[in-house]
Amino acid sequence: MNFYHYTPAYRAAMILRSGILHPSTVGLIESDTPYIWFSSNQKTDKTATLGSKTLALVVGNHSVRQVRFSYDGADLTPYAKLKIRLSHRRFLEKRAKGSLPIEWYGLKGCLSTERLILEDRIDGKWQPIDSDSLLSEFQGIDLKLFGNSVAFQFNKEVVL
Repeated sequence: MNFYHYTPAYRAAMILRSGILHPSTVGLIESDTPYIWFSSNQKTDKTATLGSKTLALVVGNHSVRQVRFSYDGADLTPYAKLKIRLSHRRFLEKRAKGSLPIEWYGLKGCLSTERLILEDRIDGKWQPIDSDSLLSEFQGIDLKLFGNSVAFQFNKEVVL
């Protein structure tokens, strides 16, 4: 069975540039375990594009379209079995935006992009794409993470 890490296209470009999919730290305190989040939902996960509206104004709507990384998921743990403090569980479930926690799975640690298949929705169907084609969309745009914010550099101007 495959599982999916949904993300906006600009974040996928950042992940591909680094070669590593890192765990999410959104809403965590120091003692929490961060996880990489996957979904068994084959269509979408609405939590993946939260906070992307500002970016669409800066870079363009193509940057926030949802893409996904497909993963075989043999080492994933169902959300219900993850050790997550109750207040963080409530935080995650409040952000669900119609996604179902029963479809969520977590993975401790980092994951090489070599173990993932990048997919884009083409003519309404998810299809594997070459990572170079996605990276070429963001050529000339320097994307950097600052905590949970993203900065874009066009030439010498930084936009947060």
